[in-house]
Amino acid sequence: MNLRDLIKSLHEADPDFGKVSNAEPSKEFAFTIPGDLTVGQVASFSEAEGNQRITAVDDYGNPVLQIPLGETSRTLRFDFCGRTLDLPFKEDNVPIILFIDVITLLLVQKVCAHPERFDLHATREQILALPFYRFYYDSTEGWWEAIFDKPSTA
Repeated sequence: MNLRDLIKSLHEADPDFGKVSNAEPSKEFAFTIPGDLTVGQVASFSEAEGNQRITAVDDYGNPVLQIPLGETSRTLRFDFCGRTLDLPFKEDNVPIILFIDVITLLLVQKVCAHPERFDLHATREQILALPFYRFYYDSTEGWWEAIFDKPSTA
């Protein structure tokens, strides 16, 4: 049995396998950004457009409106980058729209502008084309992991 078949069988046996409940943010917390919004799109949004288009849901489809940084971490790691970043938030709870806007700003103005500092494994154009996908915090790691989807080829 290959890994894909094993994971499929585990999901069939337990539909909640691999899902994060977000009940204890200090242990783990996760959300996804639906809609295939790319870093470049979010960077070009007006405030009104961002408020309308940027949303987040948990693994059960419930809306996520605030990110509990006070219970999780203010450190972030991108899945295509060899370094962590400290998030510039002092608040314990940050609205999802502000969180995604700041992540986008960090990517465009800090990471892409200085690829040599971040062990960047992608070009600026590749990063701007990446669709936001999932953010995951696990207390064993101690930071948020920003996971991006592969760009659509359609």
